[in-house]
Amino acid sequence: LAAPRASLGVSVTCADTEAEAERLSWSRWCWRVMAGQNQRRGIPSPEEAMAFPYTVNDRAYIEHMRERSIYGDPEQVRAKLLQLGATYGVDEFIVVTITYDFAARLRSYELLAKAFDLPALEPVRPEGAGNYA
Repeated sequence: LAAPRASLGVSVTCADTEAEAERLSWSRWCWRVMAGQNQRRGIPSPEEAMAFPYTVNDRAYIEHMRERSIYGDPEQVRAKLLQLGATYGVDEFIVVTITYDFAARLRSYELLAKAFDLPALEPVRPEGAGNYA
């Protein structure tokens, strides 16, 4: 390349509404709390995550993650990513979406691609693969 390029890996949850994206994000936030407690049980459903017995410190950590998380409807997510890119001089993002439900994960990627006018691609799933939850 003629000049260096920068990429940044980010976790993004994009949904049709901000409320749905926040609901889906609870799975990741709880998963991170459980990992910190050495409770590796997979990604919890949003319902399990919201009912998890959080300590005061857990709730403070979740609030910290909420403030730093990129989640929302397509327009909100696009704006947050563009701002993050401008702040750090990023040329591209590597995006991962962590959700309990595989269909919600695919939908997040579809909405994100549409928000950036990227072509939709057919997902490739290993033969016999089910929900990756």
